[in-house]
Amino acid sequence: MRVKVKVISATNLPNQEFMGTSDPYCACSALGAEFKTKDIDNTLDPEWNHEGVLDWDGEGDLTFTVREIGR
Repeated sequence: MRVKVKVISATNLPNQEFMGTSDPYCACSALGAEFKTKDIDNTLDPEWNHEGVLDWDGEGDLTFTVREIGR
């Protein structure tokens, strides 16, 4: 089945940069398929408001991973 997933925001992320503030994005994956939000510059409280669509079997994990751009 195809599912629509909305990634809204994150708060109080740890800073991953030595100079400045992180540029985070979120990746959502299921069964080998993945979509990513845009990265948000210089924030530890990003608001993505991003919708994506994935094929999902209804049983496996939907995984959300927040990363720093370039890592």
